[in-house]
Amino acid sequence: MAIDANELVFRFSLNTTTDAARVPSCGGAPDISGAPISAGGVLNELFDRVTSSQALAGSVEYRLVYVRNDNVAEVLFNAIARIVSDSSNPTTTLLWALDPAGVNGDSSITLLDEVDTTNLLSGLTFNTLAKDVGTGAGNDLPANGYHGIWLQRTVTAGTGSDAGDTAILRLEGETV
Repeated sequence: MAIDANELVFRFSLNTTTDAARVPSCGGAPDISGAPISAGGVLNELFDRVTSSQALAGSVEYRLVYVRNDNVAEVLFNAIARIVSDSSNPTTTLLWALDPAGVNGDSSITLLDEVDTTNLLSGLTFNTLAKDVGTGAGNDLPANGYHGIWLQRTVTAGTGSDAGDTAILRLEGETV
């Protein structure tokens, strides 16, 4: 039986930041019991609303999400995650980096705060390039397989208000 499109999902990570703000999806294992990140683009579902002070001063924040093949039997061959649209606002960018734990590895990184003041992510390379998220020669994502992706949202100093700023992420691959 082929993989259904609804079985290729992005999921939140379980850990919150360790500071008092307790910002969600900032490290740890994937949340496989909760609902996946919605495909319909729920406003502020992953990153919080940019405050006026953040827009004026500029802001860089991070979140950890997991791409997951929720199918229990089928492999997603040549699995690639990509940013289709990084932001609808030209003064905001979305970059990403693969978590070093690899396929089916739970991230050992949990951020102190959403801006990574302790530089735990400094060894990662953030960019907009498509990411091979599978394992092995064909970059395959096994049944019930997952891979962590760190997202970096940068709001340029002096950015105006944009209540509808969106980004589109996609998981692609081949099925039998």
